[in-house]
Amino acid sequence: MDSEIGRLIKEVLGGARVISVSGLTSTSAKAYVLSRLSVETGKRLVIVADTNSELEVWAADLSYFIPDGTQVLSLPSFTTDPYSGASPHAETEEERALALWRLANGEGDIVVTSARALVQRTVARDAIAKLGYVLKIDSDTAPEEIVNRLAATGYVREEPVFGPGQFSMRGGIMDIWSPDSESPVRIEFFGDTIDSIRSFDPETQLSTGQLKSVSVAPMRELAATPADLKDWAFFARERFGDEKFSRSLRDKVEIAEDGETFAGWEFLLPLVKPLGGTIFDHLQDRILVIDEPAAIEATLTQLYDHAERSYAGNSEIGELALESKELFLTPSELRTSLDEFRSLELRGLGRTAAAVDEKFSVSVEGAAANGTLATGRVSASTPLFLFSTAAKAAEKKK
Repeated sequence: MDSEIGRLIKEVLGGARVISVSGLTSTSAKAYVLSRLSVETGKRLVIVADTNSELEVWAADLSYFIPDGTQVLSLPSFTTDPYSGASPHAETEEERALALWRLANGEGDIVVTSARALVQRTVARDAIAKLGYVLKIDSDTAPEEIVNRLAATGYVREEPVFGPGQFSMRGGIMDIWSPDSESPVRIEFFGDTIDSIRSFDPETQLSTGQLKSVSVAPMRELAATPADLKDWAFFARERFGDEKFSRSLRDKVEIAEDGETFAGWEFLLPLVKPLGGTIFDHLQDRILVIDEPAAIEATLTQLYDHAERSYAGNSEIGELALESKELFLTPSELRTSLDEFRSLELRGLGRTAAAVDEKFSVSVEGAAANGTLATGRVSASTPLFLFSTAAKAAEKKK
């Protein structure tokens, strides 16, 4: 395999825009090749898996092959349907926020993400960077400002602190447990000046070391203050003024006007805090590795179809919802973003098989337009053609 990997490395170093690799059928084999590619070319990679479950397999296999000091970041998608009225899982929010925070600060040699995460809108890159802190001894930051930002970005006030995502404040002493730290820290203030920073054992409350600085990462990517929620309540009345929305609107507005969050608020707050960023904002100078383009394309086609149907369905029954274009990149925006990056496509069966599938998709689309497909037997969704085999590519067999 070494000679084939050598040729792949040569193509990458030669600046090829699109490279197609066939014959790698297991994630472990792919992880081995990509770990070699990352180390021997010095290129930073972003691997796009089909699902969050596959993302986890990728991350585990990469951790086995990559050398010490190589940082792998996992950026999953929300698994919660934005049109279900439910909020995202807290663990997913934390993992996404930490990955985006680290990316905004220039970290991450390899990023592993999923197809759905690729199209989710998020807050702008500079806004992510401002959600957290790097606190240093002798620097001035008002404790009240820190407390407000911690609460807005998903931290919970607890006394004493016993887990990540918690903080406490007692006089001039603040305890914080950031999700990127193995232990909490105790910060002592003299007025607004940070006088000392110490790590401590949450079980014994005893200091375990003096620190010169500490990073405090956000627990979620979308900050929400009580003022933001009150603003949402005001503008939601205008956006959803139709009588059919009255029940759903009343229930949520009553909570938001008190500055409190409600179930599913994360998918409605962009009404007043538009999502101005995407994952692509964080991936400058990286090579996109697309794992099985056909599977990813099918997943995204289903996502777009589901989002359009769900938005229409919610509107019909009077449930509040934002249009899919407010939460996801449009197919056109996604194609434009993909075209800006060099890419490495991992196709288990090669480009020849992919070309046959592509031609079949075209014939299916034409048949659907002519009404010749049996309903329910073949999807009549319009193909996205995000990774068209028509693109010129250097194919490498492994």
